[in-house]
Amino acid sequence: MGETGEMGETGEYLAPQAPQSPQSPRSSPSSPSSPSLPCLPCPPSLPTLARTLIEPSQTVTSIAIQPLTSDLLPAVVELDKLCFGGLWTLEGYRRELESPNSDLLVASLKENRGDNGEVESEPFLIGLGCVWAIVDEAHITLLAVRPEYRKRGLGGLLFLTLLESARQRGLQRSTLEVRASNRAALSLYRKYGFSEAGRRRGYYADTGEDALILWRGGLQHPEFARKLQTWTQEIHDRTDLNDWYRSSQN
Repeated sequence: MGETGEMGETGEYLAPQAPQSPQSPRSSPSSPSSPSLPCLPCPPSLPTLARTLIEPSQTVTSIAIQPLTSDLLPAVVELDKLCFGGLWTLEGYRRELESPNSDLLVASLKENRGDNGEVESEPFLIGLGCVWAIVDEAHITLLAVRPEYRKRGLGGLLFLTLLESARQRGLQRSTLEVRASNRAALSLYRKYGFSEAGRRRGYYADTGEDALILWRGGLQHPEFARKLQTWTQEIHDRTDLNDWYRSSQN
């Protein structure tokens, strides 16, 4: 399992220490072997950071978070190289995409024409998240945001969307790993109810730093669903639309 990076306005993003070539979550080093889970659909309606009306004769750039599709695999590999230095390969992402135990989500920008609503450009990927379903647990393995789009709430929104995906799968609790020195990320995860449950000594090969293992339960509790809505709305409320949308007259 990899470290997820700092998100929102809490500091610089740090790449995770994740498997070089992802396998089925059944072989996760931090969890015992378990039978294959049924393929459950990703949430049909995922939150988006912001929306705006599209006026005629304008081109508006909108952001959306949605499940990864096969046509976006090359772009995901490029984003991986940018954020992680080439952590997972194209075939690795393809296996994850085909696995019934993985949810891969991407954040993308799309340009839409106001007069007919048609998409004017290919999606431009700016974020990536991955969660594994292992028995009744959600293992958050990847979280990446393109450098120029960090500190705007996108990392937090991706993180919350992964938790919502886990909740809709019926998973009971969630876990992740983070560098012990990553105080900003720790602060954010604790805000979302995660607490330290263990430590992996010398886990990060580049520095020999320890990884903290964080967990939170209660994903199926009604109060958690309400909190997810509140936290997502807070990101909407504090985000300036000008950070995400640009309009230009023809």
